[in-house]
Amino acid sequence: MLPPNDRRWLIQVRASLAKVILGGLLVGCLHPHPNLLAALLLFIIVGRYFSERQNLWGQHQKELLVGMSLTFVMGFFSEWIGTEKGWWVYRFYESTAIKFPPWVPIAWAISYKIF
Repeated sequence: MLPPNDRRWLIQVRASLAKVILGGLLVGCLHPHPNLLAALLLFIIVGRYFSERQNLWGQHQKELLVGMSLTFVMGFFSEWIGTEKGWWVYRFYESTAIKFPPWVPIAWAISYKIF
């Protein structure tokens, strides 16, 4: 039997693992429809922002907004640099101006404080 703090930690680990698995399934199933996936991920961001806004004070709300915005921008630039330099390739986007799916930077933004 685990002490109470260990149980709480185990529940958090299981919840985080479930989020990662569900996210992987979502991306895997909707991969052929990148714009639909991007819209769904934006819906998740908006829902998360408003749910956090109601539960927390303004300071945390600003931290969430700034953190998600910065990870979005960092994700966009790292994907852009990585695909331009040829470090990795998204097969269906090789001949387009932006060589990665539109949902990728949004997924970076969601990753802010996911655990």
